[in-house]
Amino acid sequence: MVRNEWSLTEARLNFSEVIERSKDAPQVLENRGKAVAAVVDLETLARLQGVVPQTKGARLLEKLACIIAQDPEDVSIDCRRK
Repeated sequence: MVRNEWSLTEARLNFSEVIERSKDAPQVLENRGKAVAAVVDLETLARLQGVVPQTKGARLLEKLACIIAQDPEDVSIDCRRK
């Protein structure tokens, strides 16, 4: 199992490793056993702030949601596989 939880002292002593591991998964920082913060990479931060869509599929779903919201009665989608 990959480690992703650090006490504040451990994070300070292993700062470079915390940053490196944040590229793969958020790193949770704990103070007295309680999670107080997380270190994430810039791509994750941008996605969380809504700056960068997670995927092209996410953009498509967002656009479809907007279309449906404009007139939900007028949207007919057949999702059956052919």
